[in-house]
Amino acid sequence: MLEGKNQQCLDIQESQDQAKEEYARALGDVQTRFKQEKEKEVAALRRELAEMRNSQEKVKSEDYELKMENNKLKAEAKEATLTLDDLARQIQDGQAALNRTVLEKDTRIEALKLEKGQLEGELSQAEWRLVEQAQQYQQTIEELTRPGPWMPLRCRWSMNVLSSSTRRRTLRLLS
Repeated sequence: MLEGKNQQCLDIQESQDQAKEEYARALGDVQTRFKQEKEKEVAALRRELAEMRNSQEKVKSEDYELKMENNKLKAEAKEATLTLDDLARQIQDGQAALNRTVLEKDTRIEALKLEKGQLEGELSQAEWRLVEQAQQYQQTIEELTRPGPWMPLRCRWSMNVLSSSTRRRTLRLLS
């Protein structure tokens, strides 16, 4: 009985050992599978991390290039603005000079118009005076060439004999 119980103890112990071995084997299999799964996850995470790092580097590189392009465009815009401001100033200066020139020309034209009017007035007066003088001279010549009692007889006769064309020539010579 003791032997039976020992045998039973041995069988139980053997069963326990087998169960422990199976448990250890199963635990080893589970641990191996778990470890393999974890290694796969870690490898996937490392790949993902490497891809993220590559993406981050690309983004940083693109960001740097965009910043450089942005700075270049800002510099070009500033230069263009300065050029436009300079051109605007030049246009304003040119317009002011043109306005001054136009004003000077308008002033000269007005002065010339006034002077022309004055000269035309003076010319008109001079022409009028000449016409008056010519009429007076004509009248005087006619009076002088008309035979009158004051003229000597011989002159009166000569004046009557002279033709009108000769008289005119004589008048012209006298004037």
